[in-house]
Amino acid sequence: MEFYTNAACLLALERLAYGVVWKKPQVVRSLSSLVGRSGNEVELIFGAVRLFKLVQLYVFGTWYYMHFGTDFPSLSVLQFMVGGSVLAFGQILNILVWNKIGIEGVCYGVKFGRNIPWCTEFPFNTFNHPQYLGAILTVWGMFVFCWNEASDWYMIPTIETVLYMSSMYYLEV
Repeated sequence: MEFYTNAACLLALERLAYGVVWKKPQVVRSLSSLVGRSGNEVELIFGAVRLFKLVQLYVFGTWYYMHFGTDFPSLSVLQFMVGGSVLAFGQILNILVWNKIGIEGVCYGVKFGRNIPWCTEFPFNTFNHPQYLGAILTVWGMFVFCWNEASDWYMIPTIETVLYMSSMYYLEV
């Protein structure tokens, strides 16, 4: 259980950071100025995005290594089809978001005076938070590949789901 507590704390850092960006953009503006990047807040946030992806990779990789070492889990056809489909749809959503609103939209440019046109095309006309949904589905898709050999395969995706949903409904409103 200690691993999951630590994992949740590490993964929560990203959600908290983006909550600060959304609710207190002046903090990011000050930080950007402090490091000599005044006016480049979006680029600073993009650096944080990459850092947080490394944190996710560390957590996911550690979980995987604890369960499988350097071996691959055996996949049933059902696992491959379900996991692959869920993961692929999640990635499609993320790619569409990046293609529609770009780095400035994804990295909260609107909070720093950047002109981000409101997008009403798919996936924004279908989902309230398509990027977060894409991230959640991607994580679930990856871990579905482990359901037959790891009894706790759902723990990290559950943590990520709770964190992303909390961010959507409490931090970035």
